[in-house]
Amino acid sequence: MSPGLTTQPASDHEHFGPIIVVCDDADIRLSPGGFHVCGETERHFEPAPPLVHPRREVIDGLVQAVHFNTLPPQTGEWGLASLEICHAILKSAETRQPLRLEHQVSLGERAYE
Repeated sequence: MSPGLTTQPASDHEHFGPIIVVCDDADIRLSPGGFHVCGETERHFEPAPPLVHPRREVIDGLVQAVHFNTLPPQTGEWGLASLEICHAILKSAETRQPLRLEHQVSLGERAYE
């Protein structure tokens, strides 16, 4: 980085472009600040939790896992589930067909610890 230049802290969660999930009774559109739910008769916005430090949750989870010999919030199973979604989005866009996901997992209570 050149002298005198500083980086700006992120104001929103990471976002990699438009993602729209089409469901039976509503569509969901992701955004950096949360997600928009568009039903047949109403629409609303669900905000994401405030972003305090970008990627801090991931790093803190890894550090705690190492120090306390526990599972991090983002396990290998979680990574596989995330990758499955990415591949399904691409495949569904290519084939114009819905796909069944087989590797999705719940974070359960750990998502809120």
